[in-house]
Amino acid sequence: MPEVESAPCLLCVATASGLPLFCRPPRPQVPFSLVGALHGVHLFGAAAGAELREAATPTAHLAWACYGNSITLILLSPSPTPGPARILDSAFGAMVLVLGLDELVPSATWRDSNGT
Repeated sequence: MPEVESAPCLLCVATASGLPLFCRPPRPQVPFSLVGALHGVHLFGAAAGAELREAATPTAHLAWACYGNSITLILLSPSPTPGPARILDSAFGAMVLVLGLDELVPSATWRDSNGT
């Protein structure tokens, strides 16, 4: 079955380090340099006090979402995708169902027995 070129690609990276965690669909593989550049653009904006949610180029549409200062999801699509924020939220929700919120965002949700 031939691959559809217009299918969106979901990238998941560690927010602090930019380390790629996964890419779906896994083929064609997104080059590490592209993942680093996309994450770098998002971090640069955050350091300047701007929240980058979506961007468009003549050949791609991009959307970013951070979850708990732990995980950043990036949606990369060659054509406009309806509701990119909803797609990213649904992907994170699926990850929570499989792994649990404490595994995905441990430092943001953890509290000791004293409540601190």
